[in-house]
Amino acid sequence: MPLDEVNAGRPYGRFAIPGRDEGMEMLLDKAADGSRCSVVLGYALTGGNHADGTPEVRSTFVGGVSPGRTYAAEDGLSITLDEMGAYSGVIIKRDPAPRSCG
Repeated sequence: MPLDEVNAGRPYGRFAIPGRDEGMEMLLDKAADGSRCSVVLGYALTGGNHADGTPEVRSTFVGGVSPGRTYAAEDGLSITLDEMGAYSGVIIKRDPAPRSCG
């Protein structure tokens, strides 16, 4: 799961679970001993919308997981964090028409 956003100065990402009205958010953090860990927040869409049109969500679980460990949520989902790594992303865009230089 790419943590390609920032929340409170820490890497953050949101992931929708395919085929379900649920997802999870992850925030990279450090444990008390200085090791890396991830805070995990599960959410579900309620089917309603706020006054501004954004979907209403409810939290389903909150937990933490470190590399090599599994967090089992009460709703039957489990999250295993095999490892944490770095990556570089590239966005490729095809322009609708060629441009001339001159």
